[in-house]
Amino acid sequence: MKNIGYFILSLLMLVLTACDKKNSDVVTPKTGDAFPQIINFSDEGDGAVEDEDKFSFKLTLADRVDPDGKSLEGRIVPLKATARVSFEITDFEGFIKLSDYIKEAKGFYEIDDCTTSEDTGVDLHLVYDAATGKGSVDFPAGVEEIEIEFETDADLFDDHILNTAARKLEIKLTLVDANGQKVVVNAANKFEYEVFDDEAIYGKYELDVDDAAQFEKFIELFGLVNEDIKGLKAADVDEINIEFEYGEFKA
Repeated sequence: MKNIGYFILSLLMLVLTACDKKNSDVVTPKTGDAFPQIINFSDEGDGAVEDEDKFSFKLTLADRVDPDGKSLEGRIVPLKATARVSFEITDFEGFIKLSDYIKEAKGFYEIDDCTTSEDTGVDLHLVYDAATGKGSVDFPAGVEEIEIEFETDADLFDDHILNTAARKLEIKLTLVDANGQKVVVNAANKFEYEVFDDEAIYGKYELDVDDAAQFEKFIELFGLVNEDIKGLKAADVDEINIEFEYGEFKA
C-alpha cells in the first residue's frame, strides 16, 4: 500500500509541475485603459510662400479602442483632465535667429466651423521663448485637437530673386505633464515647415493658338471644367495666357 501511495503522490506532483510549466509563458493581454494616451502631430508638415505672416501645427490624440464599443476602428477618446505639452523648435535653416522670423505664438482649439476657444475667452496658457524655440501649452480635457499658431515676419524672406537655399524649421514634442493620467507624447515624430520661393512656383505661359496640337490639348484639359472653353474654336480666340502660382491656376 505504501508503494501505491507514493506512486500516486509522485504522479500528482508531475501533473502539477507540467501545468506550471505549460502556463509559465502565458501573458495576460492588457485592456485599452492600460495603454497610455498618445499626443502627436496631426500631420508631418506644411509650407507657404515667402510673404506669409503666420503658420501653425495641430496636436491630436491617437485613436484607441472605443470604450463604448460602437466603432470597430477605434476613435479619439478625449482626456479627462488637462495635460501640459512641451514642444521645441529643434532645427532651422535660412535665418540666423528664431526671433528674426517668429514673433509671437498662441494656442486654441476649434469649437465649431465659425468659433474657436479664443473667441470664447478660453486660455490655453501657451508660453513660447523666441530665443530658445521652446514652449508649452495646455491640452484641455474633453478636446480632441488643439492648434498652435506662430506669427512670423512676412518681410524676412520676401524678395524678387530665385532662392535655392532651404528655408525651413523643425518642431518636436518633448514631454508632457499629464496630471496623473497615463499620457505620453510621440517624441519620435516631427513637424516640418518650409518657406516656398515665390519665383520658383510662379509662372506665365502664352499658348500659341495657331498651333493645332497645343490648342487641342488646351481644350481637352480646361474643357472638362468649363463648358464655354469646351466649345471654343481657334478662330474665336485672339490669345490664351496661362498663369500659375502657389494655390492658384488661371487661364
